Amino acid sequence: MFLNRRKHERIAVKECIVEGYSMRWTCNGQVMDISDGGMRIDLDGVPEMHEEVQLYMTCVNGRELTRKAIVVWFIKKIPPEVGAMVGLQFI
Repeated sequence: MFLNRRKHERIAVKECIVEGYSMRWTCNGQVMDISDGGMRIDLDGVPEMHEEVQLYMTCVNGRELTRKAIVVWFIKKIPPEVGAMVGLQFI
């Protein structure tokens, strides 16, 4: 039996740009899933743990969203791939 522990409904996002505050970096990301509480994103870069980031997203319905978030986990990709899978919590 599979248990769904999600607290928030997921929405579809087609584009995402992530901007890091501490390192002054910007990269593209592909949103894997998103809810009111946070998101999982496939980034072209690797952020720092607990880093605050600014997200600029365009939903499939054309709506644009801007949110601040904190990196709560990440898994670096295995070379030759670059980037990381990142878990973000909205603030």
